[in-house]
Amino acid sequence: MRQIYLCLSLSLIFSTVFGQKLTDKFNYKATYQLTWQIDSTNAESVQSEKMVLFIGDGISRFSSLNLLKTDSLSAQRKKNFKNTGRLMSPPQTEFEYKLFKNLNIGKLYFFERVAKDRFKYTEELPLQEWEIHSETKEISGYNVQKATTSFAGRDYIAWFSAEIPISDGPYKFSGLPGLIIEIAGTQNYYHFKMTGFRELDTDASITIEEDQYTTVSKAEFLAAEENYNRDPLGALSKAGITIGWSKEREKEAEKELKENFKSRNNPIELE
Repeated sequence: MRQIYLCLSLSLIFSTVFGQKLTDKFNYKATYQLTWQIDSTNAESVQSEKMVLFIGDGISRFSSLNLLKTDSLSAQRKKNFKNTGRLMSPPQTEFEYKLFKNLNIGKLYFFERVAKDRFKYTEELPLQEWEIHSETKEISGYNVQKATTSFAGRDYIAWFSAEIPISDGPYKFSGLPGLIIEIAGTQNYYHFKMTGFRELDTDASITIEEDQYTTVSKAEFLAAEENYNRDPLGALSKAGITIGWSKEREKEAEKELKENFKSRNNPIELE
């Protein structure tokens, strides 16, 4: 299944155009292990991936670790292709989005590519209303306190630490008086746990070519994403992109992709 998606992603890689670059500098890095269940009807469909949160002065950037590696290797991969005609395989990730929070102005910026199109949308922060509880404990050497919220159709239990006085956390979670060390849905379909936190020796600069992305509403983005996930080969064909498979291989791939779409029924946001 990964090979099919790799072929699809490689067919899109040279559609990049260069526009204005948005650069932010970060002072801290928090690493989280995300464990999630892809199929809500199959308890064995659990996967895990490392995610990273870079934190600056009221601004943060969240993505999968492998997507961050892919971005940093992009120039090297293009140079390698130009010199050898071979394309280096990027690190594999299940999460293609990049998420920026600007806590100073209360804005969240979400960036992701669907087929050959790049989309961005904005949400107003805070996205959660928290209830803070008196219960405390220790997680990974930090004294943490319990908080609960409902977000996007799911109920969550979070553990935050005032020892790290940063009002942020993984994914779209923020707004507590301390960094979120661990957060999970009450059904445990999505579970983020911090595995590392450190101050960076030098400011990390992460650049995103914001002008490459088309501004849409969140609803428009989700509709485009669902259309592509439902029929990725059809979406690529409409975009004028061909894979070059035989008819037999294309039918086989269509069947696999449809089965895969049915099993991916448990997104982090239900509404």
